Amino acid sequence: MAVKLGRSAQEGAFAYDAAVHHFRRFQEAYRARGREILEEIRSNPDRLYVALLGRPYNAFTRDANMGIPRKFTSRGVSVVPFDMIFDESAEIYPNMYWYYGQMDMKAVRRVREIPNLMLTWVSNFSCAPDSFMLHYLRWMMGEKPYLVLEMDSHTADAGIDTRIEAFLDIVDSYRRHVKPTVHRDMERRYRIHLKKQFADVEDTATGERFDIRDPRVLLVWPPMGDLSTELVAAATRRQGIRSVHMPIPDLRSTQMARNVASGKECIPSLLVLGSMLQFLDKHRPERKDEVILVYVPSTLGPCRTGQYHVFYDHLLHDMGFENVVLFVGLGENSYREFGPGFTSELWKAVVLSDYFTDIRHGIRVLAQDPQAGLKVFDECWRDVVDSVGNGRKDLDACLARCRERLMAIPKRITMDEVKKVMVVGEIYVRRDNFSVQELVDHLISQGIYPKLAGVTEWIYYMDWSQRYLLQNQLRRDGLVRAALGGWLKDKAFLEAESWYKRRVEKHVRKALSPTGFLPGMHDDMDGALARGTKEFVSPELESESTISPAVAAAAMEHGYDGIAIIAPFGCLIGRVIEGVYAPWAKKNGYPVVTLENDGQPYPPNIISRIEVFSHNVLRYEPRQRHT
Repeated sequence: MAVKLGRSAQEGAFAYDAAVHHFRRFQEAYRARGREILEEIRSNPDRLYVALLGRPYNAFTRDANMGIPRKFTSRGVSVVPFDMIFDESAEIYPNMYWYYGQMDMKAVRRVREIPNLMLTWVSNFSCAPDSFMLHYLRWMMGEKPYLVLEMDSHTADAGIDTRIEAFLDIVDSYRRHVKPTVHRDMERRYRIHLKKQFADVEDTATGERFDIRDPRVLLVWPPMGDLSTELVAAATRRQGIRSVHMPIPDLRSTQMARNVASGKECIPSLLVLGSMLQFLDKHRPERKDEVILVYVPSTLGPCRTGQYHVFYDHLLHDMGFENVVLFVGLGENSYREFGPGFTSELWKAVVLSDYFTDIRHGIRVLAQDPQAGLKVFDECWRDVVDSVGNGRKDLDACLARCRERLMAIPKRITMDEVKKVMVVGEIYVRRDNFSVQELVDHLISQGIYPKLAGVTEWIYYMDWSQRYLLQNQLRRDGLVRAALGGWLKDKAFLEAESWYKRRVEKHVRKALSPTGFLPGMHDDMDGALARGTKEFVSPELESESTISPAVAAAAMEHGYDGIAIIAPFGCLIGRVIEGVYAPWAKKNGYPVVTLENDGQPYPPNIISRIEVFSHNVLRYEPRQRHT
């Protein structure tokens, strides 16, 4: 930055160090003043104080907060900023990776313990972090009153005044008539303990620990496409674990989730929650001591996926599901918590489901008689599901049988002749049948092949991210220090696992490619990401916003005719993908459409956009590919 401004790198480093020094001095003075204010609050129990929470750019900015602090002080109430009084040592909900989220939650802890300190939370319409943190706020505050003010460009000043006055009336009544109680954190009966292979379930009521292969345990997989969840459950049963999968989301299950949520959460969280509640509503335990183990994937942000399991866990507790425990899979280690043996079987299931999803779409587009072709497909798929539990040799024979049967389906057109669209975006909605099916059906009705970016792509990206972090560690620490910290072991394991994954995928592709129903696709993920992180998004933003633009660009340069970006409504990740890829695509004359899904059928204006996109794809001629 200093060099770009006409200064030397040394001057830039000096300015940076000086700025950090002064900022730290300010922070120390600011927190010291906060401690003084807390002492003042405690020594004046009859005086009312309100802590102002949110993000500094909305809670503390006059134009953004519509003068909320002044509205309190004009009524004789002192206002305290959350970042001045938060308790740095306070325990908060796990996996809170948002910086201001951590400070807000720790400030809530502080407010909860001081009787005359109340809380006002300044939020914004469609704020992603707040869609989950406001749940945590409710659970942490218990019966103590608090105020949430959601602001947007249409918020009326009079409405804010009315809500503040009502809040202060409630606080006055609460302080006069309600005796504060001791807040107790939620405690779940069952806990998960990872092992080198599989995991144990601990019953905290009895102290007993038992392996997940124990007949008392039922492992339930969340929906993420009908084929993948069914096959993953079959692979799990082969490991000696009782396992089933949740139903595919629908309007009823989604409404079940909305009934117990706020509606502000992203649609993937509601779809999984709804399927979970629908399963629990219909499931009849085979035994009284059954423990239902629900697998929930997680990340370290910035996406809200990492908050799902925290939200679900507390919600299940509130709803009385004592025998349900969540098994959290972490994206930062490519979801290998079950151990290498089990993970390798799950990988085969994921690869197979991705390829058979492609084949099913291919049959719908290319076959002379799609219904007859789909009947053959269903028979082949049942063969695959049955064979997954019998080992590799049986599976190879099964794939050979499927190849021959699928090759015999008459085609009206070849894959090379048909127009193809790559569907990228947020990992869940692009793979979930309920979310993506309307787009898929429309494209197929126009004779366009829809290639859904696979679950395998996301796992490969997780591996790439680990490799990127290991390279940064090596540059930062040097070889000797990194090696002493386990770098060599981690690197060797990652490369061996990556080699195995690609070997499995190549084996499956070789077996199924002769069917003629699989589209061509680039297989240089590292090359696509290397270019994509230079042209679109920094690799530091670890999410679909890194991988999707890179894959979309590579697809357009390898024979595809358009890109559809699909994401949940209000999803930051989806909007970043759109923001960086769409201008690039339009500059190069590539057809592109962006869609946001909220669990409802698309309205007519969105259908029109899909129709215009389909028309552009059909008339697109790749005269000159971008280089």
